Amino acid sequence: NYQALNEEYTSLNEDLESTVEALSASESMFRSMVEQSPVAIALCHTTDLIIDIVNDTMLEIWGKDSSIHGLRLAEAMPELVGQPFLDILKNVVITGEPFYALESKAYVFRKGERVEGYYNFICQPIKNNLGEVDSVLQVVTDITDQVVSRKEVQKTQEMMQMAIAAAKMGTWYVDPNTKEFHYSEVLADLFGYEGDVPMTYQQAASKVTEEYLPIIEGAIEAATHTSGNYDVIYTQRRFNDDELIWLRSFGKVSKDEVSGEVTFSGFVMDITEMKKDEQRKNDFIGIVSHELKTPLTSLNGYIQLLHRLALKENNTFSADALATAQRQVQKMTTMINGFLNVSRLESGKIMLDKTSFELNDLLQAMIEESTVIDKSHHVTYIGCADTLINADRDKISNVFSNLLSNAIKYSPNNPDILVKCETSSSDVIVSIEDHGLGISQADLPEIFKRYHRVAVNPTISGFGIGLYLSAEIIERHHGKIWVESSEGSGSIFYFSIPK
Repeated sequence: NYQALNEEYTSLNEDLESTVEALSASESMFRSMVEQSPVAIALCHTTDLIIDIVNDTMLEIWGKDSSIHGLRLAEAMPELVGQPFLDILKNVVITGEPFYALESKAYVFRKGERVEGYYNFICQPIKNNLGEVDSVLQVVTDITDQVVSRKEVQKTQEMMQMAIAAAKMGTWYVDPNTKEFHYSEVLADLFGYEGDVPMTYQQAASKVTEEYLPIIEGAIEAATHTSGNYDVIYTQRRFNDDELIWLRSFGKVSKDEVSGEVTFSGFVMDITEMKKDEQRKNDFIGIVSHELKTPLTSLNGYIQLLHRLALKENNTFSADALATAQRQVQKMTTMINGFLNVSRLESGKIMLDKTSFELNDLLQAMIEESTVIDKSHHVTYIGCADTLINADRDKISNVFSNLLSNAIKYSPNNPDILVKCETSSSDVIVSIEDHGLGISQADLPEIFKRYHRVAVNPTISGFGIGLYLSAEIIERHHGKIWVESSEGSGSIFYFSIPK
């Protein structure tokens, strides 16, 4: 019997040793898995939360090193005192109930600095070999970057909404699936819509004035084909009082590459007051310019008369002085005509009086006239025969006069100017080349905009309206105007007119 008991004891001892070895191997494997895991994991024992296992990823989040092994969590991380996490972990050990949290904000110390972070975490109760919960396993995911990015986006959206509200801009969006018209309260207020049922896109479009409807449709169609932006100024009638208002609509038409659906959204702002201010300004400029032209016309007549008398009497000094005065009067007249034309153009009152005429003859006459007035430059003209065009003679004359006078004005140190007239199968192309100050690359895209002046020489007078008017006139003739230039090397201005 003793031998049998001894054998049984030996067998049980071997089984126990085997079990202990298995447990030890299992624990070793578990520790190895935790330490190698890319996910932040820590295991704390008892309600004192003694740190037993913690991997490098968790240590990085905590801002600690391996020296905290065996310490109480509150001792290792005193910054957690006053935050909810110590109580949460203790409660998991006490109740045996797991705990989950998303986007929980926590403060830790890293390199001596208090750092705010956001984390998803799981607290899982762990039982010992007696089936009792005596530990808690914590798995943490650092989502600080994602949360901060989302909050930045939300902040930007809130600021944008505030800006939209402050600017009193209406917003709208057309659903690509249902074709429903979604809009803000500000837009309904701008449109004067007070209906009980939501406004449709067709209803909104029906209030656009007839002359602007094809312009809007064309802009939308162009943006749809290019999946680009659109920006249109137009007039429409309000729903409630039929008042005519000016609106600016801008936004984006985009197309989904997979489904092919078109997303149509944008903003609308009321610019009625701005348009009224522009009209008042244009009316003022028109009145003042008109009043200035009358005495200038008389002054020019007297100067011409005195100039002829001086030439007849061979009074060289008086003739030269009067010629200078005549040039200054002509410059003033050109400037006033420019302001008048801007006023008429922006009021929609500038009209084209098209007739058929020889462009070559017009250019030759204007170059001869310029040579008589200004003898400081030498203009070489390479003409083109049989250049009959249908255009507004006075307006084309203004364009050429402006480009030629600019070439003279901006080339004070080089008197040579070359004018060419060339023809293609469909157009007549005129170019004016100088070897003067030139235009910088920064100024080139802005050169034909209203009131833009090239800041190459502050002593050169002007208001930045000549090229703007020239571009508008050429555009109304369905032609093109452009420039080639580099700073310090002169410029070549071109314009083309359909035959």
